[in-house]
Amino acid sequence: MNETTFNWQKVLQYGLVCGVTIIYVCLVGLVEAFKARDVIDKVLSLAHALLVVISFGMGYATARNLTAGQVGKTIISGLVVGLMGGLITAVFVLIMSSWNLRTMFTNASPNLIKILTFDQPSLTMGLLTMIGSLTAISTFGAITYLLPSKIREMMLAGFIAVFLVGMLQDFLTRIKAVNYLASFLYSRKGLTTPGALAILVGFAGLHLFWSTQGATIQQKFAEIPPAPKRFINWAILAVSLVILVLLPQMTDSYVAQILFTIGLYIIMGLGLNISLGWAGLLNLGFAGFFAIGAYSVALLTSTGQRSLTYLLTGLSGTSYVSFWVALPLVILASAGVGVFLGIPILRTRGDYLAIITLGMAEIIRVLVKSDALRPILGGAQGILNIPKPVLWLGNQQIVIKEPMHFYYLILIGAFLVAVLARRLQHARVGRNWMAIREDEDVAEAMGINVVATKLLAFGIGASFAGLSGAVFATQLGSVFPDSFGMLVSINAVSLVIIGGIGSIPGVIIGALVLVGLPELLREFAEFRLLIYGILLIVMMLIKPEGFWPSEAAKRELKSEVELA
Repeated sequence: MNETTFNWQKVLQYGLVCGVTIIYVCLVGLVEAFKARDVIDKVLSLAHALLVVISFGMGYATARNLTAGQVGKTIISGLVVGLMGGLITAVFVLIMSSWNLRTMFTNASPNLIKILTFDQPSLTMGLLTMIGSLTAISTFGAITYLLPSKIREMMLAGFIAVFLVGMLQDFLTRIKAVNYLASFLYSRKGLTTPGALAILVGFAGLHLFWSTQGATIQQKFAEIPPAPKRFINWAILAVSLVILVLLPQMTDSYVAQILFTIGLYIIMGLGLNISLGWAGLLNLGFAGFFAIGAYSVALLTSTGQRSLTYLLTGLSGTSYVSFWVALPLVILASAGVGVFLGIPILRTRGDYLAIITLGMAEIIRVLVKSDALRPILGGAQGILNIPKPVLWLGNQQIVIKEPMHFYYLILIGAFLVAVLARRLQHARVGRNWMAIREDEDVAEAMGINVVATKLLAFGIGASFAGLSGAVFATQLGSVFPDSFGMLVSINAVSLVIIGGIGSIPGVIIGALVLVGLPELLREFAEFRLLIYGILLIVMMLIKPEGFWPSEAAKRELKSEVELA
């Protein structure tokens, strides 16, 4: 970028975006809701952290996109963006203080004015404080771009770590093994100042170490002979499994329930990864297969008047099919439905396939909710009285009913599904899926049975989703149509893409980020989808290949960038 490309009009546009974004998050209620939690106790609330992120980000983006690293223009652009954003927000505060906007915007409250003016005793002093703070933060964001890349990345890694660890207070303080560390890091409400500084310095140092030594470590690991490398990989896997087995013992039922939910989506994501990540089939109908698994296990095992036992014998209060007998039947039924629904759509591709599968999922949801199938499926009232699984150890009977019990059940299921998925990936059928994803016509010309291979992808993926739905219904003890809306499919697709399409570790990381983190922020449930959408946009802009992409996906993205 040369001198002539610097455009002051665009700088003003960035300032306008900064101010409008702040007003938007205020009017939707994010700022006032976030005031309830501190990132750093008595120093930085989550509400003010949100304002910091917006102003810092806009200053940084302006410097990166418009100034070409010129020091003077970088500093001035940061000042202009922050000053303009602050002035726009100040006008908004003045309007709120002069007129009652709550008839149109319920979140334009006096409490919001106090937050934006930093609880200053006078409005004038508060507005000056706000304008000065936003200007300083935006300028700091612009100056950050001028720093050497390693120092800049260290700072950003430290700040992000402070923010994330602050958000995870409810989770980390529940882990008994780190109680002493948690008492140092956290106060009653947010991080302690020494704890925040320790996290900032620690993660910045770790990032510096990895940025300087990471390539050397990876090269040395690549030079290790295959046999020792396999041993190291298996040792890492074994340690990870031990941690996962012991984790519920170190926490409580709340964390176990969150981990159970993550496990459900891991299984479903691994199924979708087969059709989307390996076969290239954009399937937006996974909520339908999830529903089929849930309703199948409910019909087979329920002791109520919607069970298969009652429909056949007229007797309620008992079930002749246990969960362990029903589970393989449910998996087969889900796979069969997946193949059946896949037959009429084999010749469609891309967006058309996505729309058709989305329509099929909605048809399944509408059918289970309809009055026509109400005598069997219960309609909107669903199916109740689904018994818990029972294990027999000798003469001892163990009922799987606690969140911790179901966590171990889903952990075993996710592990087996991941092992099966990895075996399929490196088998001949996995290579056939990838060939179809790259070019279906060429794959067919090379002798691959495209029809059978696609149907196999649909069937296996649907069986994984059915397994997830069966465990979900059993844990809940009932099943309702509203649990299988389009959002379930969108979540599954999102976690596969965010984690890294075609990557098994990517699916696990995607589930942790998109399912686990929102579950830990239940107090902001009203804004969950808004935050979810913002995170997706940011992720696609910053790291479009995902957190842990497959090698094929990385090569494809690199070639696309080089061609562009």
